[in-house]
Amino acid sequence: MIRTDKSKDNSFKILKKYAKKDKRIILLNNEKNIGCVNTRNKGLRIAKGEYIAVMDPDDVCLKDRFKLQVDYLDKHSSIYVVGGSAIIIDEEGKKLGIVSKYDNYKKVGRKLRDFNCMLHTSIMHRNTREFFYREKFIISDDYDFILRILSANKKITNLSEFLIKYRINKGSFTFTKKNPEYFFKMANKKIKLMKQEMKLQDLISSKDQC
Repeated sequence: MIRTDKSKDNSFKILKKYAKKDKRIILLNNEKNIGCVNTRNKGLRIAKGEYIAVMDPDDVCLKDRFKLQVDYLDKHSSIYVVGGSAIIIDEEGKKLGIVSKYDNYKKVGRKLRDFNCMLHTSIMHRNTREFFYREKFIISDDYDFILRILSANKKITNLSEFLIKYRINKGSFTFTKKNPEYFFKMANKKIKLMKQEMKLQDLISSKDQC
């Protein structure tokens, strides 16, 4: 499934050609821009596949990414979300560095309570229709999404294999929407709220077990 949010380039026409060749491709085109969070949720509500893979439009999917993740989830039924390592590139596609991950759901779970150690554009998760993105966390909706999965006692991990090329774009939200000081201030505020929710959820779970 591929979605476009009032795209102004020629991408929708190009995608329509691919959809005609492959009936598995379902195109969602918003007549007006409804934002990333609402558009993602729109796709999640109609997705019928066993797994859902996230992919941002300015990043590059490496060969065998989906095969590696599907094979992993097929073999590890206890894992709900799996991400991966990435090659960092600039706007022209030049390699800037790498982000290496490791497969250890216990360590990933611990780290997630302090910072987002998942590359959202690399994740694949099970399609159980339990989790959606929340618009009130528009700056850190991806981290909120992952934390709520974690707080529901789902296991989350990464693969050491490089799955994507992650593009650093000066035109991204963090550079254009607000200045860096505002972004980090708001992001920290959202993270504190999410952690408070997780503590509350943990408290409720512990009481249920009594």
